[in-house]
Amino acid sequence: MTVTPPDETRAAAAVPPAPEAAVPSARTAAAPDGASSPELAPPTRRFLAKATLITVVLSLAGALLGLGRDQSLARLFGAGSETDAFLVAWTVPEFAATLLIEDGLAFVLVPAFSAAVARRARGAEGDPVRALLGTTLPRLCLGFVAASALLIAGAPYLVEALAPGLPDPQLAVDCTRLTSTCVLSFGLAGYCSAALRAHRRFVAPAAIYVAYNVGIITAMFTLGGHWGVRSAALGVAFGGVLMVLTQLPSLWRELRAGRRGVRARATATAKAPATAITVKAPAATKASGASAASGTAAASETGAAKEPPTAASPKPLELTPDPEPHRPVDLALIAPVLLFALTRQSQVLVERFLASSLPAGAISHLNYAQKVAQMPMTLSLMLCTVTFPVVARALAEGDVERARTRVERDLALVSCTVLLGTAVVIACAPEAVRLLFQRGAFTAHDTAATATVMRVYALGLLGQTLVGALVRSYFSGGRPTWYPLFAITTGVVTTSCIATLSVGSFGVLGIAAANAVGITLSAVILLVGMGTRSVPIRTRAVVTEIGKPVRAAAVAALVGAWCASRTGSPSLGLAVGIASVTAVFLLLARLFGIPVPGPLASVLRSATRRLPHVRFRCRRPCPGRGPRSGGAHLRRRLHRLHRERDAAAAPTRLRGNAVRAAGPARRGERVGSARPAQTAAGRGRHPPGRRHRGHRDRLARPDPRGPDRRGRRDPARRDRRKPGGARGVDRRSGARLLLPLRHPRRPRRRSRPRRRLRVRLRHRPRPPDRPARPAPAAHRRERHRRTAVPQTPAAPGPPPRRRRGVNQPMPLPRDTRVLHIITGLGVGGAEQQLRLLLRHLPVDCDVVTLTNPGAVADGLRADGVRVFHLGMGGNRDLAVLPRLVRLIRAGGYGLVHTHLYRANLYGRLAARLAGVRAVVATEHSLGATQMEGRPLNSGVRALYLASERLGRTTVAVSPTVAERLRRWGVPDPRIAVVPNGIDLGRFRFDPLVRDRARHQLGLPEGAFVVGGVGRLAAGKRFDVLIDALAQLPDDVWLLLVGGGNAETTLRRRAHRVGVHERVLFAGERPYLPDDSPGPDLPALTAAMDVLASPSPEEAFGLAVVEGLAAGLPVRYVSCPAVEDLPPETAAGAERIEGTPESFAAAITALRQAGPGPRTAPDAAHHYGITRSAARLMEVYAAAVSAAPATTVHTPTPSR
Repeated sequence: MTVTPPDETRAAAAVPPAPEAAVPSARTAAAPDGASSPELAPPTRRFLAKATLITVVLSLAGALLGLGRDQSLARLFGAGSETDAFLVAWTVPEFAATLLIEDGLAFVLVPAFSAAVARRARGAEGDPVRALLGTTLPRLCLGFVAASALLIAGAPYLVEALAPGLPDPQLAVDCTRLTSTCVLSFGLAGYCSAALRAHRRFVAPAAIYVAYNVGIITAMFTLGGHWGVRSAALGVAFGGVLMVLTQLPSLWRELRAGRRGVRARATATAKAPATAITVKAPAATKASGASAASGTAAASETGAAKEPPTAASPKPLELTPDPEPHRPVDLALIAPVLLFALTRQSQVLVERFLASSLPAGAISHLNYAQKVAQMPMTLSLMLCTVTFPVVARALAEGDVERARTRVERDLALVSCTVLLGTAVVIACAPEAVRLLFQRGAFTAHDTAATATVMRVYALGLLGQTLVGALVRSYFSGGRPTWYPLFAITTGVVTTSCIATLSVGSFGVLGIAAANAVGITLSAVILLVGMGTRSVPIRTRAVVTEIGKPVRAAAVAALVGAWCASRTGSPSLGLAVGIASVTAVFLLLARLFGIPVPGPLASVLRSATRRLPHVRFRCRRPCPGRGPRSGGAHLRRRLHRLHRERDAAAAPTRLRGNAVRAAGPARRGERVGSARPAQTAAGRGRHPPGRRHRGHRDRLARPDPRGPDRRGRRDPARRDRRKPGGARGVDRRSGARLLLPLRHPRRPRRRSRPRRRLRVRLRHRPRPPDRPARPAPAAHRRERHRRTAVPQTPAAPGPPPRRRRGVNQPMPLPRDTRVLHIITGLGVGGAEQQLRLLLRHLPVDCDVVTLTNPGAVADGLRADGVRVFHLGMGGNRDLAVLPRLVRLIRAGGYGLVHTHLYRANLYGRLAARLAGVRAVVATEHSLGATQMEGRPLNSGVRALYLASERLGRTTVAVSPTVAERLRRWGVPDPRIAVVPNGIDLGRFRFDPLVRDRARHQLGLPEGAFVVGGVGRLAAGKRFDVLIDALAQLPDDVWLLLVGGGNAETTLRRRAHRVGVHERVLFAGERPYLPDDSPGPDLPALTAAMDVLASPSPEEAFGLAVVEGLAAGLPVRYVSCPAVEDLPPETAAGAERIEGTPESFAAAITALRQAGPGPRTAPDAAHHYGITRSAARLMEVYAAAVSAAPATTVHTPTPSR
């Protein structure tokens, strides 16, 4: 990894970086250096193989116990009316298992938990897994309880609908009421299974059917003599409880482990000043000499602008975007999944309904054929059950390529597996049915009929498997999609139509053929839609790969059927048929070039091979080393090879303040002591390769907690025996000195108490060009001072006049932490103003966004500010309130500052519940008739005034907004005017920036550009500018900067009036520079010739002030920021009527007058960001000290 200096003026050499590394941070509990998080690392093939093997074994055990359950039911209760009554009640757990455990709910919960685990592994704030549990589990439990109660109450009607001709309906009703409790237990079991699979824990979820069947069998043998067949129904209820209890210990361990990780991150968060940023380390540059593997890294700690890389320095670090925010699991996500599972299950009801009109035994033949033929499909889909969380996790992390590779491999493997099973079923159908069922009343005629139906039904096994595999890919993204429901509905309708037409001529064979055609059609529809609606797999390549084993399976089935028919015994025929089909299939697979048999062998080796440390042990004594040496000499050799590799890559060793290449340290030598450089093999008392307990071979690595936290123990790294454990810290550079990797089977043990390693470094004077490091108490202010962009000094003038007789508040304590709560962080005026303010406030600030963590959130994180996203679903999502209260309490904030209407309501209440009295709220968008698009009715006003009483100060961005608040009823002492601020230095006109921006926009030479800046909403009235453009000459262009839901309407209006070729939509552009391509907002402002603001209602008019700062002439309809100042302070701004004719006339006059000087007037200097930040600090101090806020009378700025 690269050793980054703590200051942008300091540099350090670097150890050759890995291809991808993560720079840990003090705000997250980072994994040891050189190792990635186990939750974040993708699973290996060996892990997937073992998980699949365990799932198959436990599933087969559950299936065998299910067979024993059916045999016990037949033995204890026979095949009479009691058994019929229980089988009617068995419909409830049969459907519940499909909807809540196997298919339906798992398709929703596994992606949701996978995304939460991925966010927790990347260091998200709080514990996303526990947050998901808190939001989904209570609601689902209520739904499960309500469904169980409804089934219990409606059991008589359900029995009447399912089986109207039962001789004893009351017995069926009693059994149905007992089995209806499984809706709750199955729902909880499916919930636990989804959570465990997302955590890559597959043993407990695979063992639930073992516990379930054990509970039923135990209940039947224990209570069968007293309760009769009701004991089996009671066993269903008891087995469901066992399913939940089987998984609770494992789930509890995972939740506790995640909570410990969150606590460790919180401990590190309280100690460090910056957030975690994942970076891609640059590759080592080729150079000659000793500096070939080292480079100079001069990166700012606070996200300042980076210098362009030189030939001797590595490329700048590339920021990796954060994972997508948490989305709550709502009904829109669950409904498509449940409807899909119900529709797929309804195919069985359709087939049984059509078969009921056939002669006796048709339903039984179809039922037995389906149970036997579906075994290959069930075994092949075990792999998809294991890899489903893997695909969901990859999509949650944004790794589409890994998800596509995994899905393509799964499709190839499951297709090959099910086609081999299909060939076996078709070849050995008579022998298998005869061996399993031909006894007692099951005659040879039944065997022949069932085998024929089984062979026809097996033709659709490939379609059944592909549907099961593909639908997991559709639902793994965690987004609502109705396409799978459309596909399965089309298949069911096709099955019904074909079966209805063919049942009269072909009987049950027509039903089986219709099933195969319908499910195959559904699979084709799902496969075609994968490219645009799910994981973008290469459909043509997948179809080509599936076609190869289809041909091999067809030939293998013919050969296997001929071989099996030549034997007289069913068991021998089944064995010969399976062997011949397998041999022919594998031979043809090699001839056709199918790449699946190779991975199968590799997976088998991965699942059965020994662990690495077991294979590493030496079983026989080595020559000359004694009988008890074992593999110690191999371990020593391995350590020597590691040292030689590190020396060949020129590792860096810290020696005082200098960095040089060296080999391993000698025995007893302190790091930093004066000694000559050594070779890779090492010199000293001990020969190369011989290790001893006192060896100190350490490398200098940066302290992730920052230079101001050196020497303090990190709770997340207390185990010194782990790779990367801390042993010492350089007192000057903050570099951590780490121990080398030790063998996992022989941990180092100490009999005496551990002592802190004291590192003495040679004193060297500080170079004159290196600034002294600030004191720890002032480090935070120094970081903000380095982060802030140099500002143009405000125009000289008298200080603001304050009211007499008002007590001045005490200064704000330096250790006060401020939490900013805002509705969203999309690109908007209030959001950009918040980011600009935080760069100039000398206090520790965090930000909470209720919704929409957009581009501004990324910019805040780049500035070193922590951003929390609560995932609020809507205005009435009250579940966000307790989460916000817990966050305020855990953060220890002394002041809460809310922005925008929704955040003001929830933030004030949450702060009061959390015990924080100092609450400040800023009104950014309070107009005369609306607030953030809401009409100002009595309900909005009453709710706002009720929440306003919970705060101490309401900040108005202009005197106009302050007057509106007074008219609403807000007391005057609780109102403070803090105008919005702008960065004058960034908007200063530059001709080079103007030419470059116009070239990037593709504007013609000599074009007169009219600009409009703001959110593209209906209330901004940008349609007035489009209508005015239609009245102007062809060399006049319109540039709209911003985004919103009205963009489509504006484009259509431009086409309708014929000016679409002269209207440019620049989209949302950042206020401050970032890594996004294209010009930023100041550059686009420089490219304009005039700024037009047609909005009839503004709270401040920030775009107008920015245009004045760029020296542009401005024509506006409403701008309190300019109207509250004397007219002479904004000579370039003029108020006009909000009609197209008025704007056309004003633009024509400006175009004829020609360009003027691009200098900022006094009004722009009045609204500097430094002045606004200083005024806001006074408001903070007044709120904390409980002193009333002073009201600022806006003065006239001097020229």
